[in-house]
Amino acid sequence: MMNLNISLRSAVVSCFAIVLANIALTNVAPGQQDTGDEVPDLLTLEGKTVELIYADGRAEWPIKITQIEEGKTPGTLKYLKVQFKEEKRQRKINANKIDEIILDHQPLDVAFDKKKRGLAHSPEKRKNRLAHRAEVSERLKSKRHRYWQPISAEKETKFLAKQKELIEKTKSHFSRIELRVVETEFFFFCTDLSSEQVDGYLASLDAMYGELCLAFGIPPARKIWVGKCVVFAFGRDAYFKEFEAEIMGNENAQGQGLCHQSSDGSVVFAGYRGESDSYFGTVLVHETAHGFVHRYLSSARAPSWLNEGMSDWIANAIMKTDAIPRKQIQSANLIRRTGTWGDFLTESRIGFDYYGSASTLVEILLRRDKGGQFRQFFRSIKEGVAAEESLKDSFGLSYQDLKILYAEQIARMPEKLPRSR
Repeated sequence: MMNLNISLRSAVVSCFAIVLANIALTNVAPGQQDTGDEVPDLLTLEGKTVELIYADGRAEWPIKITQIEEGKTPGTLKYLKVQFKEEKRQRKINANKIDEIILDHQPLDVAFDKKKRGLAHSPEKRKNRLAHRAEVSERLKSKRHRYWQPISAEKETKFLAKQKELIEKTKSHFSRIELRVVETEFFFFCTDLSSEQVDGYLASLDAMYGELCLAFGIPPARKIWVGKCVVFAFGRDAYFKEFEAEIMGNENAQGQGLCHQSSDGSVVFAGYRGESDSYFGTVLVHETAHGFVHRYLSSARAPSWLNEGMSDWIANAIMKTDAIPRKQIQSANLIRRTGTWGDFLTESRIGFDYYGSASTLVEILLRRDKGGQFRQFFRSIKEGVAAEESLKDSFGLSYQDLKILYAEQIARMPEKLPRSR
């Protein structure tokens, strides 16, 4: 069986070598109305706080530009001196190491000019970016989806107030138990669990957030949520189901946790610990990863097999328990026994028995990633392209090809995990 306990960081490091125009769109608001007429004056950036996307695909924010060295050609940059967040030390970044500069959510459309030996505004890059943005916006609109836009400070305040109201409503409803709230940079964690348990879960959530930011080329310091991601973690199943029914209006809550994703972009997780800290941690990371995917780039949805497969994969990469490998083997055994997996790849919601197949498929694709194909595949889906079409464009594979690769994989998988696990 393939080892799912590979590092997410090492698995996606090659995902950064993507077409420059697409990279420039990753962390910004593609729906904003810039006409492309304004040519940025790069020499005025000193003292500004920007996001930098490097030539190797890494992204950092907030970066304060403390000094600019002009190139030999007027208007070009030879290097920048910058400070990251609250660091006291300054770093020197040569122009050929910079792929894009983003100011106030807008790319400046820069490129390193070898002839001028400096970083300069590229009209061609801007033209391609704007054309791509217009095409994607129309495609999303035709499917009743949209790019997510940056949240203004005023709207952010309103979202946070609304989320705090939900927390207070929940605490009031459950006045018979002691619910406390732990607030972090990206999460509200409302719970009756112990401090020790909560610390472990928050560490797992932070790890998930950081690794998915890396995977999608988003600076880890930048917040993807509207407001914050709200987590309700109960000690008992009964409390979880009561919360779902009375607070969320969901009378038929199943499983150990659910991720609520709203059309306004807000994300709420609810679940209960059960008998195992590690298993609940896996559920928590899996479900919250759904929320991250929901908030990535646009409101377009990934197919169920990819959504569940990615969430299981990141949960295993963070938690490293037997839960996901066991599901992989159980799914493989089911398909061996029945001889079919039905409409697995096209179902709007796959059955739990096939989650293991989904994570195996994700791993198969990642192992075939030789230069950013997986991120390109996923990004294209969030840009409104059909999943199989995106698969063909990115990997040169059809769904039938994917089935064949999966059949070859399960032929090598054992029927049960070794006892040493």
